[in-house]
Amino acid sequence: MKTTGFLLTFLFIAVLQSGSTAQTARDGARSVVKVVTEYPATDHGKPALGKGSGTGWCYHDNLHIITALHVVAGIPDNKITIYTDENKKKCGARVEKVFREADLALLALSEDIGLTPLDLQVVDPNSSKDYVLWGFQHGVFQMGDAEIKLSQTLSEHPTLNGLINSTDLKFILDSKQKYPLSSVKILRISSPIRPGHSGAPIF
Repeated sequence: MKTTGFLLTFLFIAVLQSGSTAQTARDGARSVVKVVTEYPATDHGKPALGKGSGTGWCYHDNLHIITALHVVAGIPDNKITIYTDENKKKCGARVEKVFREADLALLALSEDIGLTPLDLQVVDPNSSKDYVLWGFQHGVFQMGDAEIKLSQTLSEHPTLNGLINSTDLKFILDSKQKYPLSSVKILRISSPIRPGHSGAPIF
């Protein structure tokens, strides 16, 4: 059986994956979900309900999702909802663990919605292979794909620090926000990533 490779992308960071049962990227995409959040906001000075969204993927077992930490940071657990493609199934979720250094969050689902877990793999940060991202653009409940290429560097282990040219931004990341760390190892993506794709896997 041929396994499927994919990357987890958020901001400038990516982690290669391989589907444990999927034969193609299209099959593996069935383990990808939309993460929708709600939070207090204002509209012309009046209280309103704000909505955010990102993408996640099934990890370890069928009751856990990994997404970008910035998608769910500061959101109460009862304001996080997980949707499958085209809103066919949905359930609640809670933040179980966070990996601040890499802007990652592990979510525990409130019920089984039929997802298949995908597994971590290693990728050359200067790989010239073509990849495909599966994710949900902000405001869209139908999953779509996008071709992805890695941006090659002379470094064998590029870090986020190599992309930061502002001392103020580095201070915010490392001292105030504290995620992701500027020293974290990354895969640089040369293709455009759209709002809502935070946390999306790339096959």
